[in-house]
Amino acid sequence: MGDELARHRHHLEQLVAERTAELAEANLALAQRAAEIADLYDRAPCGYHSLAADGTIVAVNQTELDLLGYSREEYVGHKVGEFMTADSRALFGQRFAEFRRSGRVRDLAFEWLRKDGTILPVLISGDLVHNAAGEFLFTRSTMVDNSERRRRDREIAEMQAELAR
Repeated sequence: MGDELARHRHHLEQLVAERTAELAEANLALAQRAAEIADLYDRAPCGYHSLAADGTIVAVNQTELDLLGYSREEYVGHKVGEFMTADSRALFGQRFAEFRRSGRVRDLAFEWLRKDGTILPVLISGDLVHNAAGEFLFTRSTMVDNSERRRRDREIAEMQAELAR
């Protein structure tokens, strides 16, 4: 009976060791995948940020920080309006309430203030993220540099004015 019990205990210990190794391998693969996704988020070709219900920036990718020249510490935890021109801040105040009702916005034009004081025209698109109960959690938004499009629009307007003359 003692030998049978010892064999059974040894078998159980082997099973536990196998499952522990499988779990460690799965956790490593999961950690590697999470690091890949975080890297993709940070190096995306556009800026990404998330806002809390009160407009506080709760997350941002490195692309957006690079576009604007701020460090993560200078940006995250601040109200998004702090980084906008006065006109854009007013527009944001109007549009954010609409956004919270509709749950989605596309290509809203704002002017962001870079750390060096220059203005960056951007297009913002976003979606609201809710919990299972339908309560607002945060926004998930993209930021795209709109400088080139603005320049082209000005050139087209100038050419049209010239043609009209």
